[in-house]
Amino acid sequence: MKNLGHRLGASGTILENTVEGLNNSFGLESKPGFRYWELDARESSDGVIFVFHDDRISVDGLPTETSKLPFTEIKKAGSDQGIEIPKLEEVIRILSEREERVMVEIKQIISEQGREAILDSI
Repeated sequence: MKNLGHRLGASGTILENTVEGLNNSFGLESKPGFRYWELDARESSDGVIFVFHDDRISVDGLPTETSKLPFTEIKKAGSDQGIEIPKLEEVIRILSEREERVMVEIKQIISEQGREAILDSI
């Protein structure tokens, strides 16, 4: 069964796992097929926890592992593709004001500080 809240309600679109996609998806929670908001968390090379599904992002036309990039480069690469990649804390702040359940899928955490940041945020 597909969950309408998958990737913050914007699964399969350019806006998946973004605040814009989430804001556009408010209202889905009242529809059949909505179970919870789901998002993917990763850690950048400089220890920032961010929300993004794929393990690679295009940088200057080349697929590059997000774990090897600082968050500023990840954010710029997203912007170059027309998306705003959010930090986990930004998404959690929005979702904490809502009543629906949330599932955080941890895709890649590379440090103890990252693990602690995830645990502290949920």
